Amino acid sequence: MTGPADESIVTYDPHNQWLLITMGDRNVQLEPVKGIRLQRGDPEEPDAYGLWLDAPQADVLVKMIGYILEKVRISEASQAALRGLLPEVRQIAAALGSPEGDE
Repeated sequence: MTGPADESIVTYDPHNQWLLITMGDRNVQLEPVKGIRLQRGDPEEPDAYGLWLDAPQADVLVKMIGYILEKVRISEASQAALRGLLPEVRQIAAALGSPEGDE
């Protein structure tokens, strides 16, 4: 996955145990890296962790969230959480080339 030149990208290869941080034209590679957990480090926000999704998983997750929001009776808090999550999952799906990301 590639993005704009000014975008920072973190790439993790669990099989070869390395982590690559790309910041524009600069790269930092760390190895060996074993058992990584990505965590958002903003003290103003609650703890949050990364979730690895491939294209088929993102595709299914977009569909499932949409179905739940339309058809399943859930609490207002759960609806709000899923409404907040859906655009992020759609963005991941689109970046991975899934047609569900284009909705």
